[in-house]
Amino acid sequence: MSPRVCKKFDKKPWQKLDRSTLPSKPGIYSLAHEIPGRQKRKNLRLNLYTGRTNNLKRRVQEHQRKKFKGYDRSALRVKSVLEPKQKKKEWEYMECQRKKGNYPLLNKKIGDGAPSRAKGRKRKA
Repeated sequence: MSPRVCKKFDKKPWQKLDRSTLPSKPGIYSLAHEIPGRQKRKNLRLNLYTGRTNNLKRRVQEHQRKKFKGYDRSALRVKSVLEPKQKKKEWEYMECQRKKGNYPLLNKKIGDGAPSRAKGRKRKA
């Protein structure tokens, strides 16, 4: 796993969920719910979903139409990285988040670009 993927993603700022700020290019994105901090503390972000897409702008627009039950839509934030090899890199980023204890709440599985764990096993008839 490449730690560069995590560093690249961590450097990006969280933005309001607004498709006009995103390009129509392939990449990896993460959605979070921002919880206001007290006094001098930073705002907390609850990582909701991480995914990959061939068109960041279109995919974020699809998420804007979805209803995130229990989450204030005005408090949703997005972070994205342009990545032509998004299928492989999505898995690396999600694995890094899992190790940090910040796995997205709404993701059902690690990205489908994950290496096969069944490699070399024989299929049962």
